[in-house]
Amino acid sequence: MRYFLILIFISTSFNIKSQCTIGDCFNGHGSITYSWGDKYLGGFKEGVYNGQGTYTFSNGDKYVGAFKNGLRNGQGIYTSVNGEILMGSWFNNQFRGDIKKSSFDCISGDCENGKDERKYRKGDHFKGTFKNGLFNGYGVYTSTNGEKYEGDFLEGKEHGNGIYSWPFGQKYEGNWENGEINGNGVYTWDDGYKYEGEFKDGLRDGHGTFVWANGDKYIGQFLKDSRTGQGTFYYSNGDKYLGEWLNSKKSGQGVMIYKNGDIYDGEWLKNLYEGQGTFTKENGDIYHKGTWKDGKPVK
Repeated sequence: MRYFLILIFISTSFNIKSQCTIGDCFNGHGSITYSWGDKYLGGFKEGVYNGQGTYTFSNGDKYVGAFKNGLRNGQGIYTSVNGEILMGSWFNNQFRGDIKKSSFDCISGDCENGKDERKYRKGDHFKGTFKNGLFNGYGVYTSTNGEKYEGDFLEGKEHGNGIYSWPFGQKYEGNWENGEINGNGVYTWDDGYKYEGEFKDGLRDGHGTFVWANGDKYIGQFLKDSRTGQGTFYYSNGDKYLGEWLNSKKSGQGVMIYKNGDIYDGEWLKNLYEGQGTFTKENGDIYHKGTWKDGKPVK
C-alpha cells in the first residue's frame, strides 16, 4: 500500500491460508503463496523467511533483499506502486536508510506541517496532519486498491490506535508501534476467522482468543503466531482440551474431555497421547492407566 506500512502478517504455524508451491518452505529455498494474493520467493529457516528473498504484495508493492527470523533485516529495496522507493538497510522490518524517490501532489496546504491533504500520482490519498513532511497525528490513508488505514501516525508510520482494512474483507483494529501491529487488537478474516488478543511485531504473541469459522475456539498463550504455552481448546463438536501446547499442537501435560464423557489425563506429544496418562471411560471404568506411545496404550 505505502512504503511506511509493510505488513507481513502470516503464520506457517497456523497454515490457515498459505501454500508452499515450489521447493522447501521449511529449511531451504522455496515459494509460498497466500490466499489474499501475496507471494514470497526465497530462503527459509525453520519455516520462516531467512536469507535473500522477494516478497510481492497483492497490490503490486515489492520488497527484494535480506530476511532474518522472518523479518526484513539487512540490505533491501522496497518499491511501492505509488512511486516511492526505499533502498538501504533494514532492521527488524524497520527502514534505516534514505528515501530515494517520492511521487505525490499536495492538494491543500504545504503538506509539511499542519493539517493538509496529499494525493499520490498513482491515485493513493492521505488526509490528516503532517510534521516535517511526514504523517504525524491522526490521518486517513486510502489506496487505489481499496486498502485503508484510519488512525494515529508518528513520523510517517502507524503508531497508536488505528484500523486497517482490506478490500477483500480482512480488518485489523488495535494498537500499532512504529508501523507494526503491536499490543492489543482484533484481527478478522473475511471467511469468519477472528483473533482477539496480544500481538508482537505483527504476530500473535501473548494471551489471546482465536475463533475458527466452524465454531472451534482456542483461549490461551501464543508465541510467534503459534499456540504455545497453556491454553484451552473448545471444539465445535463438544470436546474440550485443557493443557500445554507447543507449535500449535497438544504437547506436554493436558486433559482431554470428550463429549461422550470419556477423559484422558496425562502427557501428550504432537496431538497424541505420549508418556504417562490415564484414560477413563464415561461410565467411570479405567480403560488404561500407564504408558502411551503414538496415541496407543502400551500393555
